Amino acid sequence: MKNLIVIAILVLVFIIGCSSQKETGIATEDLKNTRWKLLELNLQKVSGLKNDITIIFNLHNSEFRAFGGCNEIYGIYKVSDNKITLSAITMTKINCTDGEDKYEYDYVNILKSIDSYKIINKYLYLYKGDKLLAKFEATFLQ
Repeated sequence: MKNLIVIAILVLVFIIGCSSQKETGIATEDLKNTRWKLLELNLQKVSGLKNDITIIFNLHNSEFRAFGGCNEIYGIYKVSDNKITLSAITMTKINCTDGEDKYEYDYVNILKSIDSYKIINKYLYLYKGDKLLAKFEATFLQ
């Protein structure tokens, strides 16, 4: 009888644990190896682009890669608790047309200045001090 109770408790814990994943199938704590799509930059909605502005923090090393609308952005990140720093930031230098780079300059400067983050449900928030600089939505890696 004790074994049956233990098994029932384990099954219940497993079911509750699985329900912590949100509708995207991405657990709320997955900063790494998630494709984050930029929704807001400096409290302004990002819109009117052909391609998403994104960032991905590599699961296996301390590298990140991002896309600013026209150019690829690369660098190194360091995370400790809710603190984050990005460094050694480099980017391609493609001559952009059709306004695809309209957010790129601000995006890169924000990536250089962030110092903390929060993940709430499927959203990533990047801050400098108490000031919200960027909001992202988790999407699947393709």
